[in-house]
Amino acid sequence: MCYKEGILQAYLDSELDSEQACEITRHLEQCAGCRGALAELQSNDFFAKSCMERYLAGVQETYSTIKDTRSSRNCFSTRLRYNISKLFERGLNAMKLYKKIVVTAAMAAVLFTAFSIPAVRSMAGELLTVFRMEKVQTVNISTEDIKQIERAFNEGAGNVNIDNFGQVEVVGKQEAVPVTFAQAADAVDFTVKLPQPDGYEEPQLQKITSSTAHLTLDVANINSLLQAMGSTKLLPESLDGQTFTMHMPTAILANYRSGDDMLTVTQVRSPEMKAPSGVDVLAIKDALLNVPALPDNLRNQLLAINDWQHTILIPNMDGTSRDVIVNGTQGVFVDGNARPDKSMAMSFLVWQNNGVVYTLSGTNLDEASALAIAGQMK
Repeated sequence: MCYKEGILQAYLDSELDSEQACEITRHLEQCAGCRGALAELQSNDFFAKSCMERYLAGVQETYSTIKDTRSSRNCFSTRLRYNISKLFERGLNAMKLYKKIVVTAAMAAVLFTAFSIPAVRSMAGELLTVFRMEKVQTVNISTEDIKQIERAFNEGAGNVNIDNFGQVEVVGKQEAVPVTFAQAADAVDFTVKLPQPDGYEEPQLQKITSSTAHLTLDVANINSLLQAMGSTKLLPESLDGQTFTMHMPTAILANYRSGDDMLTVTQVRSPEMKAPSGVDVLAIKDALLNVPALPDNLRNQLLAINDWQHTILIPNMDGTSRDVIVNGTQGVFVDGNARPDKSMAMSFLVWQNNGVVYTLSGTNLDEASALAIAGQMK
């Protein structure tokens, strides 16, 4: 009998008692299926933490250090980083959605929480405001920018409750299901494209089922944080209790291996975020862009982006990410080897074409290799 992913995640997080943990350890020695599921969970966690470590300084690479952080969360910025990192690490695995795209969305959400990314402009004439990921680009952010925001947290927001900015409800059971190519093609409404990179084995395919997440805001708590950081522009009270919805469509993953090297190709219809009718998203944008702690250079970059409705931003932390052209469209390459400490071993390329978001991620993946593989997916 195989264990459910929730139990394996708890095992990975050292949340089980010693007897149950030992039982699972023995089971893993005998069960290839559970070992594979555990490896995928570890891969998700590693990638989530690796991406967020680019701009959430202080989030440690191992679960043991994250747990140690719990005892010292009297510092506001440490508590904030801890809560954000755990939210998206667990959310990534709980939703089981196209790992790298979820992380891209997570990065945008992290910056939103840190009040570095504003909401997008409203779409007049629609019942709901709909944001679709149709473009990706980098936004430059430095270590000093992060320190500036952290200083504002530490100096002005130490007494703010950051544990209750709203409620999140996930609807739909997310599953990773092994599929054939024919089954993968039937599961989505676009053409599945599989490259054939040199030196890699035939890929194992998975279908990641869709889900929908609902976020209901607690405006009073959010405004408390804004005020503590010196802001005079606050979120409108009319936003309190309003629910924003994000739909994550079915994704197809292709996992390749070449010895110890791994390569994952992900393709999914663009996720959508919907705001309730009547919500003034321009007011949200105004409040977030007027946070005094937001570095001017970052604020100016955000103001210069016109198409907020369709753009996902990927932080370029001290030169680790760069805009590239992928099959004639704009994409972003995140270089895992660009960090001075080489702590992020995985690089990835993300782009969008005809409403479908593609990612390549892998170990020992450089820009030229990634673009060459993507070239097989025109």
